[in-house]
Amino acid sequence: MDSGCTRFFTYNENIVHDMHTLNTPINVTTANGLSTFDRTGTVKLKIDREKLHMDNVAYVPQFNTNLMSVSKLTDLGYTLMFDSTECK
Repeated sequence: MDSGCTRFFTYNENIVHDMHTLNTPINVTTANGLSTFDRTGTVKLKIDREKLHMDNVAYVPQFNTNLMSVSKLTDLGYTLMFDSTECK
């Protein structure tokens, strides 16, 4: 979970479906510097009993973790609760 990111990101090409190449690469600034991506697609996850369908997920092979945007999840109608050890 990332409260500061504006979209969903993944480094794992194997979970991205319907991937397509963008006309223009997009730069992403993170705490670790600048990365660029030029492919997006759809990711479907099952978390507990919920099925999550995310469109326009950026594939960034330079990342070493997936980032889930808190604001995008709430835009999709999900409610997130945080405590000191987890997000529910």
